[in-house]
Amino acid sequence: MLTMPILFLRAGILTGILVILLSGFISYTTCRIYVTHLAKGDTDIEDSIKRILGSKWERAFKLITGYYLVFLNIIYVELIIDQLYNVIYFFMNLLEHSDWISPKGVPQLVFDRFSVQYLSLICFLPLLGMIFIKDLSFLVRLTALGFISVLIYLAFLFYAFFSNLQIVDWSTIPWFSTNLGNLAGSCAIAFTIHPTVALIVKRNELQ
Repeated sequence: MLTMPILFLRAGILTGILVILLSGFISYTTCRIYVTHLAKGDTDIEDSIKRILGSKWERAFKLITGYYLVFLNIIYVELIIDQLYNVIYFFMNLLEHSDWISPKGVPQLVFDRFSVQYLSLICFLPLLGMIFIKDLSFLVRLTALGFISVLIYLAFLFYAFFSNLQIVDWSTIPWFSTNLGNLAGSCAIAFTIHPTVALIVKRNELQ
């Protein structure tokens, strides 16, 4: 989400719009297929796949989604640490204590001052503790706060866009580009909701 404007700029205006529209169409269509074939007795997508395609495809679905979610969580942890380190680095420079923290993008391991390695170790413990949480109501409240932060970020994007619209050099912004991989990959994160779409529909029915 935070890197979308940069990725959109690299992909080109029209090309980026087409990638986002295509990704949204695929996500909507596949979710609609899930919901259409969801029987009353199915509590999850796994039940639908087992009922329609058999146990073999159910195991394949579990294997694919399992690996996908593991790798996706690794990417999420990297993004969390990267964004948090940028915030800490900003305040260290603001307080004129940049010598206390390692510069960003250093290829070697740094342990003689605060670095990405130390931040990774610090973040590992709370992230590991989240695995053992049985009462998920706390995480649901955190999700609501995350949604508010996304709205604030969107408001900032619109403000920055319109306030800088008059000084934008449109000749430097490509309309078309073949650099679509990063933008398409970020849009593909939307497919993470697919394994939970059945649960969302079931919860809505109960309310």
